Amino acid sequence: MADPQKTSEPLSSAPVLVPISPQDFARTKRRIVWACIGAAVVVVVLSAWMYKRSMDPIKAREAYTTGEGFFKNLRYTQAILAFDQAVALKPDFVDAYLLRARSHVIQGDLPPAVEDFTKVIQLRPADAQAYAERGAVYLAQKNYEAALADCESAIAKDSQLAAAYNVRGSALRNIGDLPKALAAFSRAVELAPTADNYFQRASTHQLLDQHRDALADLELVIAFKPDSPEAYLARARSERALGDKDSADRDYQQARQLDGR
Repeated sequence: MADPQKTSEPLSSAPVLVPISPQDFARTKRRIVWACIGAAVVVVVLSAWMYKRSMDPIKAREAYTTGEGFFKNLRYTQAILAFDQAVALKPDFVDAYLLRARSHVIQGDLPPAVEDFTKVIQLRPADAQAYAERGAVYLAQKNYEAALADCESAIAKDSQLAAAYNVRGSALRNIGDLPKALAAFSRAVELAPTADNYFQRASTHQLLDQHRDALADLELVIAFKPDSPEAYLARARSERALGDKDSADRDYQQARQLDGR
């Protein structure tokens, strides 16, 4: 006789539907709404960020152009503020750092000038001029070792950069190495025969008691800048050292006249 339990109908495998309460439905709906709102916020924020990124370089260029105009018109404080804005918008804006550094130098604010020249060198390591200009700032700070190091770096990158030899000569002269200083100034004169390069070499000749050579350089300085009282005073010193008192007196008087005294 068959077992009644074995012949009974099998249990149904269909899922049992559980009724959803109004509270559960409301919670589900709120989650969906908040998820949609969150996604929308992400899209808006991302769009705004992408728009800002696309606009920042344009605004940075505008700020730089404004600063450049201030710089050319000798309005250095305003120029610095404009360059501040440019690098805030575009942190790798190397030319903005460069002009901001020069603005700081002109205003005599040397530490931030060093920082900006350093940033230029980091962003554009092959820039020999930036090394030479930072070296000049170190020279003004009497940090002769750092000035010489920057000049060596500048010359290694551009052996024709007269400014680097000028700064190098000044640093060497300040530490008392007059022969090497003279060689550096001679190279500067060779590359760029300017009034300042001749004057610096003449001053070094004088320290070495080479007054005839100093006079030759000072003649050229005066030819370049006939209204320079410093050149006449320097020439008077060498003329007096060579025993030419009358010429020295004339040059001294000429210097006083040009200086308004």
